[in-house]
Amino acid sequence: MNQKSSQLDLENQENIAQSKIVAKNGHVKGIFITGATRGIGLSLAQIYLKQNYLVGTCARQTSEEAFTEFSEEIQNYRKNHKFFIYQADVRDLSSLQLALEQFTKLAKLEILVANAGIAFQQKKAWPQFKISHEIIDVNIHGLLNTFEAGLDIFKQQNFGHLVAMSSLAGYLGLPGVSAYAASKAFIRYYCESLSLDLSQHNIFVTSICPGYVKTNLTKKNGHYMPFLVSADKAA
Repeated sequence: MNQKSSQLDLENQENIAQSKIVAKNGHVKGIFITGATRGIGLSLAQIYLKQNYLVGTCARQTSEEAFTEFSEEIQNYRKNHKFFIYQADVRDLSSLQLALEQFTKLAKLEILVANAGIAFQQKKAWPQFKISHEIIDVNIHGLLNTFEAGLDIFKQQNFGHLVAMSSLAGYLGLPGVSAYAASKAFIRYYCESLSLDLSQHNIFVTSICPGYVKTNLTKKNGHYMPFLVSADKAA
């Protein structure tokens, strides 16, 4: 195990200890959602928590200052060992694998949602290559890493459900968001093809294509956003 993995393991020892308590209850339903510390991911986590799932997520920073959007309800789920946050970066496969390895000591992973993603902070007509590379890295490579880590588990248990967050922007090119639209189109078509390949293994694949949602990302948009909905409604 490399130094980074060892550090992550030490930082998540509390979750491992909690898993031994939870595991005594037998089969526990689990869902892991990347990017579930805010926005749609957090709203989705709340829905599954109310359905008695154990919910896991990951974040690059796990200090309490990073979770200012958490409601009292979410904080209570954390205190009651229902909602677990692991330090991991979707761009780093090994950190995701470690996070999922630890989470599956708490619950049977039934659903894995690749929700983490970024977008342009400001739309410009001229291509923004630096942020475009970052968008491709998080939205596409992050998705591939998430699915690879999840399939290692789903293949062993012979079932599972992979879910990815695409967008209506993945259906057509929109001005000023070329790399974002392209990344969402990749997600949609990748999932469509993957669903055909994995169905024979009892593994289902779904892509979700929401429109405009009120999140920290869309707050920065300076243009009209038709049919804008809350993160709770979108989830």
